[in-house]
Amino acid sequence: FFAYTADTSGSPDTKQLHVGYYLNGQRFDLAHGVAMPSNWTTLRVVTTNLGDLSVYIDATLVYSTNKPLLTSATGAGLYSDSAGRGLVNRWDNFTVYEAP
Repeated sequence: FFAYTADTSGSPDTKQLHVGYYLNGQRFDLAHGVAMPSNWTTLRVVTTNLGDLSVYIDATLVYSTNKPLLTSATGAGLYSDSAGRGLVNRWDNFTVYEAP
């Protein structure tokens, strides 16, 4: 799965959340254009082995779903929505850990 933010209407001050996954090389969008609160600092994604996926902006839950196909997903990493954006994207404090 992936979760990322993108500028809206070319404005760097207005961001929207996009959530989805890739399966067999095909992209599936679960949510796109979810409005982000202003002045947010932390994007946190929590998944469970039951297929639950919850996205938090700071302490606020902004999106959640259950996708059973995620129950067997493995691996984690950083995601960039388009090529050549390495200097634009920034990730701080990226951590993956198994939740009890």
